[in-house]
Amino acid sequence: MITSRDTSSMKHAINRAGLAASGIKTLLWATVIFACIAISLACKTVEGASATAQDAYEPDDTPSQAKVIVIDDKQPQQHNFHKAADTDYVKFYALKGETYGIKVANTGPNCQPMLVIYGADGVIPITYKAIRKAAEDLTLYWSFTDDGIYYASISNVDPNVFGSGTDYALSVYRPTAPSFTVAISGNITNCDTKTSTNIAIENATIKVADKWTALSDNNGHYGMTAVEGTQTMYISAEGYLPLSKSVAISQTNTTFNACLNRDGNVMPYLKVEPSVPPGATAMDLTVTIGMDPGKYTGYPVDWWLAYEVNGNFTTFSVNQGWKWVSNITYAYQGGLSTLSQTLPVKVPVNGSYTFYFGIDTVMNGNVDYDKLILKAYRYNVAQ
Repeated sequence: MITSRDTSSMKHAINRAGLAASGIKTLLWATVIFACIAISLACKTVEGASATAQDAYEPDDTPSQAKVIVIDDKQPQQHNFHKAADTDYVKFYALKGETYGIKVANTGPNCQPMLVIYGADGVIPITYKAIRKAAEDLTLYWSFTDDGIYYASISNVDPNVFGSGTDYALSVYRPTAPSFTVAISGNITNCDTKTSTNIAIENATIKVADKWTALSDNNGHYGMTAVEGTQTMYISAEGYLPLSKSVAISQTNTTFNACLNRDGNVMPYLKVEPSVPPGATAMDLTVTIGMDPGKYTGYPVDWWLAYEVNGNFTTFSVNQGWKWVSNITYAYQGGLSTLSQTLPVKVPVNGSYTFYFGIDTVMNGNVDYDKLILKAYRYNVAQ
């Protein structure tokens, strides 16, 4: 029997129960918004900022596009706000009970940052901090209550201030971490290189000596700091069997690769990117989907592919002509199989989109929420 996994919030998006389920967290979101407005009104903002080139970490405008930041890295990430309402997202793997500092430093004269920390969904805020005038550094300390992947967003308090002078340096560090560390790195991949459609493993969590942590990026690459000596490295990722291995870390031995074996469960894949053909606009997107059926090849399921904007859903249908339609319907009905497919989509309006892809394990043409196995991907469109 296939076990459903809550890998997205499509059910909450449809019936708008997501935020209502937590009054405290909803109140925190409202507090963040009102604080941002109050600070913006209390301070004289810089107008007429000129355009500037985007930084090397773009696109990073949503949690789905968040870039990995290395904890205790000696080289901060260099960012800027290159467009109106630009928001930069990063993600990292933190441990329960550890205190982390997130620092926005070397801010330009037009940079007045607002920093928000989110949980594993990248949507509901945990805490936030902002400064009251531009060109000041900001540091937020936080002790996490669980091991896990966390997100942080950085934006200008006044979303209309962008361009030159909005640069900043971003770092995540542990105030108690020793300074005598070694920078190590490696790649986390799928051990099955013959039949898998996705060799690199993204969001693999790496832990050394129960203290040093890292997260793999979309290429399966990770970087981290650790102390010298023979240590135990723990690696895990959704859809894979965990692995532990002994590593001998030294100044001359700093690369540690690993491959993980699948756990046999169903694993969908989803990514949304801008379309690149000549004449394409910001409304033209490319949706890449993939499916690893694990040990359930041939199992009868409903396949779903959809996007939501402003509360309205559009779904992809094979039966209705291999096209996007404005009603909620399944994409296809049939047995689970390995899939790798790229589809074009022209979205109708500017806005914040959430795309969904996956299956439910009761093949009846209905959305069986408790049987869904989905991936979600958030993408902002601004023409």
